[in-house]
Amino acid sequence: MTTAAKVLDARRRRQATRTQTASTTTIRATPWALVRHLEAQFEVGTSHRGPFRFALDVCALRENAKARKFYSPRDNGLAQPWVGGWWCNPPFGKPIPQWLGKARHEAGRGEWGVMLLP
Repeated sequence: MTTAAKVLDARRRRQATRTQTASTTTIRATPWALVRHLEAQFEVGTSHRGPFRFALDVCALRENAKARKFYSPRDNGLAQPWVGGWWCNPPFGKPIPQWLGKARHEAGRGEWGVMLLP
């Protein structure tokens, strides 16, 4: 096998491993294009300067956070206050009802946000 073929084969194996890992995890990163599209919907009628940006990502990892401020699994977003235009892409599966309950609680306090659900 040539060196180029070995490199290509190694890349294919790494990609296959990433695909298998991604399909078994409950964590999914939201595409930035979708987030920016949603943020643009909130720009209409706002009085602040510059484009609207979500203030808080309540369920994120450092590498996929969609706001400058975010709660990681260690922070436990379910136990934190959600203040000012929050974004939430909760882990898929059984935890979703907990995140919906928390969103309802925060809405009852007058806070608002956007939640991406499967």
